[in-house]
Amino acid sequence: MEQVLSNLMSHHEDVCVSLLDAWPAAAEALGGDALARLMLASLLRQHGPQCDTQYMCCGGFATKLIEAPAAAKLSSSAVADIIQATFARYSPERHRTCMCAVYLPQAQQLSCKVVGRLLHAAIQQRSSSSMLWLSCLPGMQQLSSSELFDLLQMAVQLSRDVWEADSCKWDSPKVDRYVKHLWVVPAAEELTSNQVARLLQAATQLGSAGCVEILVRLPAAKQLDSGVVGPLLLAAMQQQQQQQQQQLRSVPHLCRHLCSLPGAQQLSRDAVVHLLQTAIANGRLNAVEDACKLPASREISSEVLAQLVEAAVRQDKGGVGALCALPAAQQLTSTFLMQLLQADMQQRGSNILDLCKLPGVQQLGRSPKGRQLLQAAEQQQLCCRRCGRENIICCSR
Repeated sequence: MEQVLSNLMSHHEDVCVSLLDAWPAAAEALGGDALARLMLASLLRQHGPQCDTQYMCCGGFATKLIEAPAAAKLSSSAVADIIQATFARYSPERHRTCMCAVYLPQAQQLSCKVVGRLLHAAIQQRSSSSMLWLSCLPGMQQLSSSELFDLLQMAVQLSRDVWEADSCKWDSPKVDRYVKHLWVVPAAEELTSNQVARLLQAATQLGSAGCVEILVRLPAAKQLDSGVVGPLLLAAMQQQQQQQQQQLRSVPHLCRHLCSLPGAQQLSRDAVVHLLQTAIANGRLNAVEDACKLPASREISSEVLAQLVEAAVRQDKGGVGALCALPAAQQLTSTFLMQLLQADMQQRGSNILDLCKLPGVQQLGRSPKGRQLLQAAEQQQLCCRRCGRENIICCSR
């Protein structure tokens, strides 16, 4: 029977499926080893252009066999091999085969070592759709912290390809699909701060905010001090904007997640100033806003803040509003603000609304030149309110 089905499958896999539908006893006539060989052949087979398109590259015959009562004859090692074979290429039938296989009693008895090997293979072959089913295996909950760390390292490295790696486009999560099934493993509680720091560093360098969003939730991440979090934030702010847009399509920015760590709240004033300088130089509006929410930002002097605001206005890429909301902004002089308003109006005038809220601007009305500048600024303010900030460029020039 095995030879008949094997020969038939090599040319007409859809006929094998129909045969099992019409004659279920055919599967019962097979032994466990024969059943495993047929399933592996179906899952790993290279389909040619003449195959029936319904089952092309999808292992439909294997799905029928795994759903049959005869699957109880399979050994634990055979079930592990079948699960791994489903990682080769995504298809609805392979996905279903994996789902059915993990719920077999034999799969529930797989050791943590075998499950670790399956997880390693799934990540290596970028089969993120299989991670969901592997997480149902008891052996996954028994992984050691060192095994979990190795898997997380692999997952982080693949995070930049998360949108291209899996052909299963119906699932578009907000966080990295490779990591989200690993961080809930009990061993995640045992990861050291040094291990989590290494994972965060790799994820930050790759621009994977999805990974960072998950990793900052780990207990060890809460133990990272400012000496570790500061360089991570600096690396995040130095990410190229084009790279960020490609890798972080629908996830929050890196800096926002890193700023949520206790270590970020402990950064010194000088460290925050350095972060702001880097963020402004790289045109990172969101990073400026996040850094301005750190406690030490309220300690920045008016002299230093004046330099930051001036740089932000000249860059004209945002962040001025967050800087003007800091306490030291109330001390900026009218002379300095007049120069900023003039510089801003020569560009797009996109910062007028923020600058005009400061007390120093109100003092400009005491001089003819200041009143003239304020009148021009008021005209642009009205235009900005009508069109909205994003359309300022169309009405201010």
